[in-house]
Amino acid sequence: MEYHQQLEQDYVFPIVQKDEQYRELVDTVLTQHEAAKCLTDHTLAMLQSEFDHKRLSALLSDFIDMYEPHSAREDTVVFPAFHQMTPADAFSELGELFESIEEQKFGENGFGTILGQVEQIEQMLNIYDLDMFTAHCETAR
Repeated sequence: MEYHQQLEQDYVFPIVQKDEQYRELVDTVLTQHEAAKCLTDHTLAMLQSEFDHKRLSALLSDFIDMYEPHSAREDTVVFPAFHQMTPADAFSELGELFESIEEQKFGENGFGTILGQVEQIEQMLNIYDLDMFTAHCETAR
């Protein structure tokens, strides 16, 4: 998570914040990055030992409650503004830079490695089976 947030903070937000209409939003997103780091640190620490399932559930719920609208706002406002404010050649160069940083940080197959780690955590938490989250809806007759 820190990798993704750091890229946003180093490359995306400084450009978007140049437009006054986005400053308050970016400030909120930055505050949420700190909160997400705190929640993630607590969650990971809890997973290293026997843990209280209710407390873990509360931490994960807090994270989800914050990050669903957070990521939606980034996708619908922040990133489109960034794309619009960044010249095409600079945008392309940043894409290449991000790939290079990812490879340096995580290795040649870094993304695949991270996905494997996420899968292990999901299995440990018994949330890997996507079917268990399917809503059951009976149609009116």
